Amino acid sequence: MKKRTSFFVLFVGIAVLTAVPLFANGQSESKSATAASGPVNIRIWDIQTQEDQQMIETATQQFNQAHPNIQAKVEWFQNDTYKDKIRIALGAGNGPDILYNWGGGPLRSYVAANTVVDLTPYLNADPTWKNRFPASVWGPATVDGKIYGIPTQGSDAELLFYNKDMLKKYNLPVPTTWNELVQDAGTLVQNNVIPIALAGKSGWPEMIWVQYLTDRIGGPQVFNDIAAGKKDAWSNPAVIKALELCQQLVKANAFEPGYAGVEVDTNQDVALVASGKAAFLAQGDWAYSTFKNSFGEFFNAGKLGYTAIPAVDPQYANEVVGAPANYYSVAATSKNVKADIQYLSEVNLNDFEVSTMLNKLGRVPPVNGIESQLKSLKDGAFESWLYNTIAKAGDVQLYWDQYLSPTQAKIMLTNMSNVFLMQETPQDFAKAMNAAMSSNQ
Repeated sequence: MKKRTSFFVLFVGIAVLTAVPLFANGQSESKSATAASGPVNIRIWDIQTQEDQQMIETATQQFNQAHPNIQAKVEWFQNDTYKDKIRIALGAGNGPDILYNWGGGPLRSYVAANTVVDLTPYLNADPTWKNRFPASVWGPATVDGKIYGIPTQGSDAELLFYNKDMLKKYNLPVPTTWNELVQDAGTLVQNNVIPIALAGKSGWPEMIWVQYLTDRIGGPQVFNDIAAGKKDAWSNPAVIKALELCQQLVKANAFEPGYAGVEVDTNQDVALVASGKAAFLAQGDWAYSTFKNSFGEFFNAGKLGYTAIPAVDPQYANEVVGAPANYYSVAATSKNVKADIQYLSEVNLNDFEVSTMLNKLGRVPPVNGIESQLKSLKDGAFESWLYNTIAKAGDVQLYWDQYLSPTQAKIMLTNMSNVFLMQETPQDFAKAMNAAMSSNQ
């Protein structure tokens, strides 16, 4: 899922961005934390690359210039090895002061090991800082009612892309319900068109369907029970039904031949939609940029459509699967927590970073009050649509494979692929996952 850590999505709230006063150089005023006396060095570990990395470097340099007595330095790591490296470093007590993480399961494990700082008191002491971010963004960073992470980078969400020409050619409605999608798929199969492109080899594109269907059928409490370690929670009827519906799609030839060998990184799934060989694609919002940059003729002709994943139970029609944000946490071993807080409150998603993300990086940060800025962007229609979609969300559920431990996530994706290959039943999947969770793998 490496594409999920750096592409844009949006999030919505109710406060006004301009409520946070900023200096002319883009730094916000010092908030609840007071700079420590004398020189203080802050080490920050992060995994961003290219333009994102340069943005953070620039914002950090601005902070250092404004605060000679606090000098922050960002150290960069590769995404694939970072989780193990930070876990080992925290356990050994020689990690950074501020660490990048995804929230969810990994952050929960840091909290259980007492290796990160409870940031709730600092946020509560500075409502202006806390209210800069949408309330829902705190979910993956919250453990037992306490907040352990500050939002950084953009949010991610999954949606349904489609080829407008294909739907028009066969007089098909844009599906808003699961039954409409199934009916569309049936008509497309009859006309020798692939209904849904799927990069099955990558695993998590299959998870999009299972997770969304589970949420659409049973609501957020289903996975809340799983995350809480409730016994046999994976056997919830909503999970079983979601897997059954996915197998119905497989039996109906809704996915392209050989989908199990298609990888996301090759953009073959996007190419199928852009070429008119497939009608639909469930992907992260970052696929919008892939259509735009790699399939310009299709994109510029206005043939790309997008909509929410179809509903099953109307009461859960507005739920969203995605990542509200990535996070910065403070290590419990840091000797400069007040300085860490000052850095986070002044640098993280300040006006400079917000402007850079909107106007240069092509994505929307998880901060409040950016509606007018969105509308003025070149792709403002798409970004505003996403903004409004998430605004209506009753719940934004973190990707299952990001929330679970790495071992549990691997077991889940492997067994899920077996379900799609018709090599396992939904009940087999639930049994395997219940066992993995009960053994704390």
